[in-house]
Amino acid sequence: MPKLILRCNYLKNSPPAHLANYINYIGTREGVEKVGSTTSSLPATDRQKSLIEDILAKIPDANRMHEYHDYIQRPTRENASEFITQALENNLDIIAKKKNYMDYLANRPGVEIIGTHGLFSNEGEPVVLSRVAEEVANHPGVIWTNVISLRREDAERLGYDSAAQWQALLRSRVQLLCENCKIDSRNLKWYAAFHNESHHPHVHLVVYSSDPSEGYLTAKGIDAMRSAYAHDIFRQEFLSIYEKATEQRNQLKEQAEKSLLFLLQQMQEGVCHNLKIAEQMQLLSRRLKNTGGKKVYGYLKADVKAIVNDIVDELAKEERVAECYQAWLKSREEIQHYYKDSEIERIPLSQQKELKSIKNMVIREAVRFGEGYLYLEEAETGMERLEEISEQQTESLAALQGEDMPDIMPGQTEMEEQEPDRQEEEHGESVSYFARWTDRYKEAREYLYGTMEAEPDEEAAHEIMLEEAEQGNAYAMHDMGKILNYFVKCQTK
Repeated sequence: MPKLILRCNYLKNSPPAHLANYINYIGTREGVEKVGSTTSSLPATDRQKSLIEDILAKIPDANRMHEYHDYIQRPTRENASEFITQALENNLDIIAKKKNYMDYLANRPGVEIIGTHGLFSNEGEPVVLSRVAEEVANHPGVIWTNVISLRREDAERLGYDSAAQWQALLRSRVQLLCENCKIDSRNLKWYAAFHNESHHPHVHLVVYSSDPSEGYLTAKGIDAMRSAYAHDIFRQEFLSIYEKATEQRNQLKEQAEKSLLFLLQQMQEGVCHNLKIAEQMQLLSRRLKNTGGKKVYGYLKADVKAIVNDIVDELAKEERVAECYQAWLKSREEIQHYYKDSEIERIPLSQQKELKSIKNMVIREAVRFGEGYLYLEEAETGMERLEEISEQQTESLAALQGEDMPDIMPGQTEMEEQEPDRQEEEHGESVSYFARWTDRYKEAREYLYGTMEAEPDEEAAHEIMLEEAEQGNAYAMHDMGKILNYFVKCQTK
């Protein structure tokens, strides 16, 4: 059940015949006045049950009210009375005359009086009840009668159990009404009254334009208003949820990158477990080679974008990526549930605007793959990093040095430097082992993979890489091990 409920109706001149019998009921309030404390917890009476059935059949969305949810949870006389009262009040616009409606909002029991009545509007604007009632009654255009409701515990906790707080909120959100009701700010007219009900304090908000031809409100506009009011009222709670959602979004992007790089490494080794991604990445790589200009998603042709989308959606099926995606969606759903009952739409990962960077990551890696980039061990962020060197690799690299290699700290980034680890060799010479992207190491990699201006030169790359490895650069040792392993595989095929 949403914490905030916003209902949007609009006034009509002629009440429907099938609701006419409610007018007398509102006037007498028989059966809906608050029952005595000795009987409030007794089961709802047959008359209350019958009236509730009638309300549910004839009043749209009544079953989405806070009061109805309370009644379903505990069908007592008190909860039945609260639901009947609020259901009828929320729909006075379709069962009573406009003039009577405004008078009722301003003077009903429970309204917080401001001056001589409970109506308020823009700051400094005097509200004369009789004049407003007459104006509303004679208005030929559409008049929206909105109700914003909170649970008592939330209203008290957040300070929305007084007219002053609602005044501040509604006055700060006048532009919201203009934008979503499509009313020029110069023509906007609005009036509100706060009703401090025991179960669900709420505010009635009447909105219309002085220009009868102006104004319309869509379902999208209603959702926008619900979201805006909820974000204002539950601001601190939203900050916490958004912080969690941001962290989960970052984890999703990192995991998507890590998973793709792992698959690319498998492709180079000829053992990729996701054949569809392997085929699509090879296709994308070929297409991008023939694509000029910026190689980012927004600049690509539609058919190339479709390939990228397919890869992203297939990547979303990888177990760890799927878990991260579901966690992020759950946080977004938690936000929406503050003001809306329905579940969020489970759209494909490729269609999430907030995660467009995943598409550009796929494009970047397809370009690198096509250029012959050698994928090494990949760390959690997905960038090329040295997490660890296996025992087999350590033995191979040690053969180059004639000595065992020290451990490399997991999670160390390319730009980080490991403290030198000095070991005494057999000949008494001191060797400093380090993990650093030195200028010579970068030069070796340029020779190994080539650049936009020059083709790869394996011989020069091997010479400089070996030199760096002999100096104690663990990155160079690691690359040499990979290169040797690659050539061994080629010779055995």
